[in-house]
Amino acid sequence: MALGTEILRNELADVRKKLAQAKLDLEEVQIRLGKLQQQQNALTVLLDGRDESEDRSEVTPTLPEDFQPTLGATEHIGSADEMGVNKTEAIRQIIREGGANGATPTDIWQGIQKRKIQMHRNYIYAVLARLAEKNEIREHGGRYLLTQPQ
Repeated sequence: MALGTEILRNELADVRKKLAQAKLDLEEVQIRLGKLQQQQNALTVLLDGRDESEDRSEVTPTLPEDFQPTLGATEHIGSADEMGVNKTEAIRQIIREGGANGATPTDIWQGIQKRKIQMHRNYIYAVLARLAEKNEIREHGGRYLLTQPQ
């Protein structure tokens, strides 16, 4: 019976070691995931473009050294300049059109689609955060309003 107990203790110790290693592995994966999400955000900003009036030194995206963008033969990513559209100003205009009610991110997305502006949906949130940081807009009840109506 003592031999059986000793075997169980050894197996329990092995399981605890494996669990500890699994926790370390999970932490490494979570760190890598965080870095990948930062890279994804940087790529989103790069692909969606930024308007010329903004200080480009604010965002310094970093990509992995082995990053190789791949585009199919028929794909083309147009910049805001190429299309003659200032995306940030388009978002401001949509909020402005909302008047005293402002606009929700969904309202903004629908306005962008109606204007046929090429933009990743996440870019709207990046612009809203930047405008809020600059105190150009404020959020109230899920709606965004200009701080200085024009």
